[in-house]
Amino acid sequence: MWRVRPAGVADRGAIEGVIRDRVRWLHRRGLPGSDAVAGALAGQAGTREFPVWVLVDGAEVVGCTSLYDESPAWLWTEEERARPGLFVASTWIHPRYAGQGVGCQLAWWALDHAARAGRVCVRRATVEPALVAYYRDVQGWRIVREVRRRDRAVTALTRRAQAMPGLLIPPYAA
Repeated sequence: MWRVRPAGVADRGAIEGVIRDRVRWLHRRGLPGSDAVAGALAGQAGTREFPVWVLVDGAEVVGCTSLYDESPAWLWTEEERARPGLFVASTWIHPRYAGQGVGCQLAWWALDHAARAGRVCVRRATVEPALVAYYRDVQGWRIVREVRRRDRAVTALTRRAQAMPGLLIPPYAA
């Protein structure tokens, strides 16, 4: 059974493995990806300042995401950031689940989670044009703007936080 919970220190190896496996999978398909983030993101698990969540299937970590209370000031206006929301900073799903809609389920779980926490929106960003189209066309995100950052085009996207009935991932209960 799918479940999302806050990541702990004990999850670090599994998170790093999921990211490295996904990057290898991307490379075999000629897609960009760097596993340089694997150790950094995994090292954030179990810390207060970096809210990493894991998606588990039974006891196995099969994905992860980071949900921040604050959205980057360089990407979002002061007015936008004043609206209570969550910022999805990173999401990784093990390639064994590719094409099964697990990433969509985790994104929709974040919308549901945000609504349950009294937030009005969820924001995210990406530098990958294919992900922009996927987030917009498949997951239902709205493009807000594109900005240049460190010589890359970064696209900001948003969705209203809302209850998502029919999710395969149940709400988080502390």
